[in-house]
Amino acid sequence: MRAYTDCYIAFIDLLGFKDYVGKHSCEEIASLFDEINEDYNITIQGLNSPWVNSEIVKKKVMSDTICFYVDSSESDSLARLVASCAYFQVKLMRMPCAILSRGAIVKDKNYACEDTTFGPGVSKAYLLEEKTAVTPRIILDNSIRDFEKLSLTTYGKKYLDMYIYEDFDYLCIDSLFLFYCLCHDKDSWKLFALHVENMIRTETKDNILNKYKYIYSRFSYISNKLLEFTDI
Repeated sequence: MRAYTDCYIAFIDLLGFKDYVGKHSCEEIASLFDEINEDYNITIQGLNSPWVNSEIVKKKVMSDTICFYVDSSESDSLARLVASCAYFQVKLMRMPCAILSRGAIVKDKNYACEDTTFGPGVSKAYLLEEKTAVTPRIILDNSIRDFEKLSLTTYGKKYLDMYIYEDFDYLCIDSLFLFYCLCHDKDSWKLFALHVENMIRTETKDNILNKYKYIYSRFSYISNKLLEFTDI
């Protein structure tokens, strides 16, 4: 008998995808989805198996929308979902033509089988992303913000401590901080920072300009945050 599973669900939207399609060839768009569909592992030193893989955190791709979900009974389930979403956003920002994304994470019922996924959780995450996230960030529903109630391993607690920040209204995934930690000395970070600055100088549409202004506003927090986490 088919039934819902209690899950943490992330609903992520690729921002500006319509413009991207209009400016890029079919081959370039297909290559983007090759990147999106590629499975990847998140490994942690000291563990014998990947902390995150596609068997633990699953995803469904629906055009410019991606759903990540994990059974809430899994160890470190929320932390593993947060890590997957953070690395996914970094992957998009590192691309030659950087893509911003926006999303929301909730905990609710979900059904998934092969290419199908639906349920109260997907609907709730979609509405939170669409109506509330607004800027290029992935927000956490306020009902799951009390991490003290979670049974976290040392690794799970570290990921949530490092890659969650308190924005003006919601807790959010700090993918930009992860991007900097991984790539601050590489061309991909420098090119992304230049791209953001260029968009602020040249963009005339307020809805797009405000997204890049939000990203730019986060740059100033990174160096201060690095002082808090020296063991990265």
